[in-house]
Amino acid sequence: MILNVDPFLEPSNGPNYFPFDPNVLYEMKVDNNHDGIEDITFQFRFKTEIRLPGVFTGFAGGIAGISPITLLDGPGSAGLSLRQTYTVTMVRNGVSTDLTEGQALFAVPSNVRPRTMPGYQALFNQGTPSFSPRNTRSICCCPA
Repeated sequence: MILNVDPFLEPSNGPNYFPFDPNVLYEMKVDNNHDGIEDITFQFRFKTEIRLPGVFTGFAGGIAGISPITLLDGPGSAGLSLRQTYTVTMVRNGVSTDLTEGQALFAVPSNVRPRTMPGYQALFNQGTPSFSPRNTRSICCCPA
C-alpha cells in the first residue's frame, strides 16, 4: 500500500524535502469485500522534532562537522535536524488498536545522497517496522 501525500510534487522539484504534517491525520481505508465501505482503517499521526534549531537544513549529516547520518536514533542520528516519529492505529469494527505498542517509529527521511546518508537502504530498513504476529502486516511509512 502506498500513500502519496503530495501528489503534485515531481521528483525534479528537489531538493525540497517536505515532512509529514503533524496537524493532519493520515488515513488509509481498506475495503476487503468490494462494497465501497472501509472494513479496516489505518491511521497515522506524526510528531516533528527540530533537533538542531540553529541549522538551516533538515539534514546536516556530513556537513558542518557533523557525522553522516547512519541511524534514525542514537549516535549516528545527530545529523537529522528535522526528525519525525509516528504512531499507527488500526480501526476495525469501530475498535481502535495501537499497532505501535509503545515502539518509537521514525519516519524515514528523503534520500539526500551518500555524503549525507551513506548506506541509505540500511537507514530505510531501520524505519520499516514489524508489528506483532497478531497484526500480521508490516507497514512502511516514509515520504517520497
